[in-house]
Amino acid sequence: IAEAIEALSDPATAPERFAKVTHDFLCDTRQVRAEMAIITSGVTDPRLRELSRRWYDAIVPALTRLVGPDRAIYAAVFFDGAVMHAASHDTPLSEAQLAEALRAFGGSTRNDT
Repeated sequence: IAEAIEALSDPATAPERFAKVTHDFLCDTRQVRAEMAIITSGVTDPRLRELSRRWYDAIVPALTRLVGPDRAIYAAVFFDGAVMHAASHDTPLSEAQLAEALRAFGGSTRNDT
C-alpha cells in the first residue's frame, strides 16, 4: 500500500509508476489469492471488514489528490476489479492497460465535487 501511495505522489509519472506497482502485485498469484480471501471474508464476517477495506481506504485519499474525489472512488473500484480479474484469469491486465486506466480516470480536472 505504501508503495502504491508513493507511486501516486508525482502527477507526471503517477500512471506508469502506479501501474508498475499494481502489476507487480497482480503477478504474484499467492498475494492476489490472499487478498481475495480477505476481501470475501470481510463480506461475510464483520470482524474482518476493516481489514478487507484497508487498501481501498488508504488509496482513495492518495488518488483524490491526483484526480479528485469522485474519480478516486471510480479508480479504486476499478483497481479492486483488476485484483478480481487477476485472480480469475491466467494473466493480469498489463502495465500499459493499468496506466491507461489511471490516465482515463484522470481526465482534465482534479476536483469533481
